[in-house]
Formats: sequence, C-alpha cells, structure tokens
Amino acid sequence: MVTFNVHQTGGEDVFPFFVPKVEPLGTFGLIANRLRAWNVDQLRTARPLGELGDPQEFSIATGLPLEEVNKRDSHFFERVQKSLLSVLRTTKQRRYRLAPEWRDGVRTFLTGGGSRLGGYRRALEDLQLLREFNLQWLNLPPLSRLDEFDADLTEYQRISVACGLAMSALTLGQVRPASQVEDDVPVATTSLPVRERPSHEDIYAR
Repeated sequence: MVTFNVHQTGGEDVFPFFVPKVEPLGTFGLIANRLRAWNVDQLRTARPLGELGDPQEFSIATGLPLEEVNKRDSHFFERVQKSLLSVLRTTKQRRYRLAPEWRDGVRTFLTGGGSRLGGYRRALEDLQLLREFNLQWLNLPPLSRLDEFDADLTEYQRISVACGLAMSALTLGQVRPASQVEDDVPVATTSLPVRERPSHEDIYAR
C-alpha cells in the first residue's frame, strides 16, 4: 500500500511517495492464511492454489469447509483494512495534511491479482474509510503501448503490475521515496521554504 501524488516538474512526471507500507497481504498471503487451518501435507488440488482466490472455489478444490474459509478471510481482510487505515491517517495527519484531495476525493485503485477478489474491495469500501478519507475508486487505463490487449478494464488491473514492471526506468519519470519527501508544513508557518506540493494534474487524462 502506498499514498502518493502525480505531477510534472519541467515536463517530467514525478511520483513522490508519502506513506508506503509493505505487508504479506496479497493473494498469496490470503491463501496462506486459509491453509493454516489445514494439514498441508494431505492437500491435493487439481488447480494451482494461486488460482483459487474465490472462497467457494477454494473450498470445493481443497475440501476445507466454506464456513471456515470465510471465517479466516474475515480476519485477514480486517488486517488489510487496519493497514490501509494506518497509511491514510498518517498521510492525512502528518505527511500531506493540505492536500485538496481530502476534500475533492482521494483517487484509489487496486492492482494485481487481488483486484478481482471481492474481499479486498469490500475491505476498502468500509463506510469509515469512505467518509473519513473520501476515497474515489478508479480503474487504471491500459497502457497505450500494450499491443493486442482486448480484455476489459477489470482484467487489465490483474496484469497492470507486470505492465508497470516492464516499463523502462528512463521513461517512467522520477519516483521519489518517502525518505526524500518532507512532512507537510503547518498553515501558519510561512518562513519555511515551500516544498514540492504542486498542482495535482491527472496524468491519466492526458
């Protein structure tokens, strides 16, 4: 999880990271959490576990009761929700307090294989998160250079990580790690130099 903004400086795209958080909460973590209730040595499935994100499909393929799968998923997605809450609150309270997006809407997207699983979306659509941070959902548009891709936007979200990794660092723009991005300054402080918080162009609309 990461909060960041996107803008241009001197014609170059710049991506300053505010609060990154790396935890084993992707689909592999989801499946591993389910397997803790199972004797893995006795597990035999006709399909790879990585394809069994859907709780019902997982239950049918493994024999683990659906009720147990849903119970374990519920605890897992509570962790997802708490982690996102921590990232957003730190960003709003310290890292980027003055961002107009807190008022106008914080553009939010899921990417990778988990983007197709309802549990992640439901965890992030909690009313507390929506009201406190004004999250606005979007789908990443396919790269213009992606040849022969004719699936829908939902399917593209699954492969968008791979597409990003395939981009050349020379054309991506400038990614600034959180360690190089200062905290937001208080409104009353005028003597400090103005830091990089430019207008927030939506580069996806270009």
